[in-house]
Amino acid sequence: MKTTLLPCFFFLFILLSTLHAYAQGPRYALKLDGYDDYVELSTSDRGVSQNITVEAWIKTSSTKYHWVLGKYDRYNESGYHLIIKYGKAAFAGRDGSGNYRNSGYSTTNVNDNNWHHLAGICNNGIWQIYVDGVLQNQLATGYTNTDLKSNAMMAIGKDYLADNENYNGQVEEIKVWKRALSAEEIRQGMCQFAKPTSTDLVVYLKFDEGAGSVVKDHSSIGISGTFRNMNPATAWTTSGAPIGDKSTYIYTNNWQGKKVELDGSNSVFAASGLNNTTQGFHIYHTSSAPNAVAGISDPSQVKEYYGIFKVGDEGNEYKLALTQKEASCTSTLYNRLDNASLPWIPIADTAQAAVLKYTASQNYGEFAATSQGIGAVVITGPATLCTGSQATLSIPAADGQIVWSNGATGKSIPITTGGRYSVSVTAGGCTSAGFIDVAEAAPAVVNLGEDKVVCAGEVLTLTVPAGMAAYKWSTGATSPTISATAAGTYWVEVTNTAGCVSRDEMTLTVRPEPDINLPAQVAVCYGQPVEIGTAVAGAAYKWSSGQTTATIRVGTPGIYEVVYTLNGCSYSKAVEVIADECPEIPNIITPNGDGKNDTFVVLGVEPGTLSIEIMNRWGKPVYQHGHYDNNWSAAGMAAGVYYYQLTSSRTDKVYKGWLEVLR
Repeated sequence: MKTTLLPCFFFLFILLSTLHAYAQGPRYALKLDGYDDYVELSTSDRGVSQNITVEAWIKTSSTKYHWVLGKYDRYNESGYHLIIKYGKAAFAGRDGSGNYRNSGYSTTNVNDNNWHHLAGICNNGIWQIYVDGVLQNQLATGYTNTDLKSNAMMAIGKDYLADNENYNGQVEEIKVWKRALSAEEIRQGMCQFAKPTSTDLVVYLKFDEGAGSVVKDHSSIGISGTFRNMNPATAWTTSGAPIGDKSTYIYTNNWQGKKVELDGSNSVFAASGLNNTTQGFHIYHTSSAPNAVAGISDPSQVKEYYGIFKVGDEGNEYKLALTQKEASCTSTLYNRLDNASLPWIPIADTAQAAVLKYTASQNYGEFAATSQGIGAVVITGPATLCTGSQATLSIPAADGQIVWSNGATGKSIPITTGGRYSVSVTAGGCTSAGFIDVAEAAPAVVNLGEDKVVCAGEVLTLTVPAGMAAYKWSTGATSPTISATAAGTYWVEVTNTAGCVSRDEMTLTVRPEPDINLPAQVAVCYGQPVEIGTAVAGAAYKWSSGQTTATIRVGTPGIYEVVYTLNGCSYSKAVEVIADECPEIPNIITPNGDGKNDTFVVLGVEPGTLSIEIMNRWGKPVYQHGHYDNNWSAAGMAAGVYYYQLTSSRTDKVYKGWLEVLR
């Protein structure tokens, strides 16, 4: 939870009649004379090859053709330069194709003696020029194999090789990137200091030396620049470029309901009511006292200040509001045009009015306020509110008139949405206030899907989004995914990183497996097929043999599989058919040559698997064979009773009996 204190509110209703409102920090800029002044920055390519962005804040009134920064060699057809001609800016160079490329010149005049931000870009063959964060012109060459490397000297303020086109004006905050920045990246960085740790930033000149003849490069490359033909005593000048420690912005063509707001250390600064002809609006914050304080009654009370930079048509009204988190009833708001303009002028005194309207024909660029602490209004409440839930914001007991930003007048209010909520307490002519920012977090989207029906033995995987803070399933599991096999209702509660809990459930129905009475093993006698299988009402059948009937007849040993399909579920079963001996042994033969019952034939066994011994009634063997083939006909033997013994080579079973020979 962020609790802040706002004893007093200042509102300014300002009519601005010039094109830009601008502000600046306690910094320096370089002033070049347009004759022979320049800064030399070495011949190193600094890693630039295919894409580049060159940024600079400039202030000039010259109509000449002059270079802001260049590393360009027209003779070897290489390099690039950021240029101004007749007050229009462009970015141009050679890309390795043999052609000179030019983005085209800006529609905005940048020689109006106001500060402007320029950004020249080459992005895979597209050359662009931005002025004040707005794309002004571009050339799409269609040539993507760009090569921007050059052995030329990089210089600020002139065409180094031709020794001309010297820049006439001021420059500040020059940055070169070895990649193409997007429009949003340009806007994010133009009114605040860069982070020199970025490896893509290969030139970063802040111009904060203010003396000497060396300009330090704050990038990771660290190749500083050196004055040439410049007098440090006259080259260094107080900067008016609108750059601070941090900034915020909005670019839009529809300002209805929009507000630009920046939270500083001790106050909040906001702009609203902007006209749709305004293309963009920046607010930046400097987290230290201004470098010059003339005109401020008690400079020790000023700890920070703000600046504004407006992009768009002149003469449009808008409102500025500086809300201090802790101030006295007599705090005063001050304004100055820029860092070189003194004194600070008081423009609001909250001892006289809570809202002060002010109309002016000049730009109000920087704003600071004196402040004396008188206590705080502390709002208690959650830092985050889950969508669809309710929370309470409250303040301690207080005497006086309580007014919340939603119009409520009690010590506490219910809230159902996120946002900034403020409260003021007025007593004895003084107003103290506070605000709290409540983030609104959407619960995770959790959807287990519709209720499902599965077959017995089937596994259903239930999954919710990964990366959440906690999971709780009805099964006790705490992972994003579970496997469900049993019938029942499954639910899950998912807690996201904001603490919001989402819940969903589904019912799983399991179709029971039908009663399939199928033996695991069946024996089959040689030459005597057996029927296997069983019928299940309503089922379809598919045997491994390809048959589709409930039962099949088989005579060969092996494993026979069958799939039963019922109500969309399939059940696989198997029957093992094993070979068995089922000998059928006759007890009479009639070997009379009529072709009927002439030999001793044993059925139900595999041929050649029986050995045989036949004996007469006195026990004397009359016939023997190790692999009987059903061909004994009692040839040459008398009619009568004989005795046999059959022995299986497969099972070692012995079969004994008698048989009668009739003639």
